[in-house]
Amino acid sequence: MTRREKEVLDLIKTNPMISQNELAASLGISRSSVAVHISSLTKKGLLRGRAYILGHEPGVIVIGGCNLDMEGRSLGRLKLGDSNPGIFTTTPGGVARNIAENLAEMDLSVKLITALGRDDGGQMLKSNGEEAGIDMDHVLYSETPSSVYLSVHDEQGEMVVAINQMEIIKELKRDFLQKKDELIKQANLLVMDANLEEETIDHLCRTYQDKMIFVDLVSAAKAKKIKRSLPYIYAMKPNLIEMEALVGRELINLEDYKSALKELLELGVKEIYLTLGAEGVLVATNSRLIKVSAQVDNIKSVTGAGDAFLSGAIYSSLKGWKLERLASFSQAAALLTLENEKASGLLKEDRIEKRRKDVEVEILSW
Repeated sequence: MTRREKEVLDLIKTNPMISQNELAASLGISRSSVAVHISSLTKKGLLRGRAYILGHEPGVIVIGGCNLDMEGRSLGRLKLGDSNPGIFTTTPGGVARNIAENLAEMDLSVKLITALGRDDGGQMLKSNGEEAGIDMDHVLYSETPSSVYLSVHDEQGEMVVAINQMEIIKELKRDFLQKKDELIKQANLLVMDANLEEETIDHLCRTYQDKMIFVDLVSAAKAKKIKRSLPYIYAMKPNLIEMEALVGRELINLEDYKSALKELLELGVKEIYLTLGAEGVLVATNSRLIKVSAQVDNIKSVTGAGDAFLSGAIYSSLKGWKLERLASFSQAAALLTLENEKASGLLKEDRIEKRRKDVEVEILSW
């Protein structure tokens, strides 16, 4: 849902009998523009009938990090300990926020629960989220500075090192989340990232264990926070080093991967998406093991590919798709993110489906 669509919907919620001319006057836009927004809201199931009957809008709740991403990319071979010519960009980021934006782009109703500072960075992140179609009405505001994530990438776009300032996320605690209890209960699905404190993750997983809970592990250091919550997690997306941190050993080959996947599945996780970089992704359940991969000719940046994969899996799960389609659809979403600079409309279902034909799907045995 776009920012303008949200404005239209909010006015209709206040007065379901409001006319299109009245909506246009209130928003300062043309009646024809209002008609376009109403048509879009109707197609999304948020409005029904001529009297603007409100549709069901539970959607997805995403809880976790939202920060300014500051990225430096070397134009040539990166020389450590030296100053390297490159390109520097600042964009909105954070695992939870990125997933929320992806899901909004897929036309899902998304609410983000995060913590922002009362500073310019916080205002920028709020405004950008709203423009991306994310419901930002449930944010915790603090005098602590907004989160910043600084990363350095080589000429191929691979991240070499990163530093983060994310103390504010520690303020997103149980007492604040309890105020959002009814909101979370109404959601179809709950997503969180491991930027949250371990106690917060465990509280959410235990309290809402009846829901499909998806978790992104964020990093090897933060992955360990979810260990005691594994029985309540529906799906998670570790990369190799995060998986090694969870199981406490080095994983070298396919048999090692299988052993680690089985170990976590036996603890209660229903689905695991183990991302292996150029090797592809292993999608595992207790009874199925699928590998998806594809050739990528022109990588723009690896940043966001994992978020896109998990977003694709969430979307597929809400659609009720079978595991093979979930795996290939999610991989296609990740490929589009790898191959393209961020642009509006990148992760629409029809575009992902076109890219899905290039994804190789291999059914493996346990």
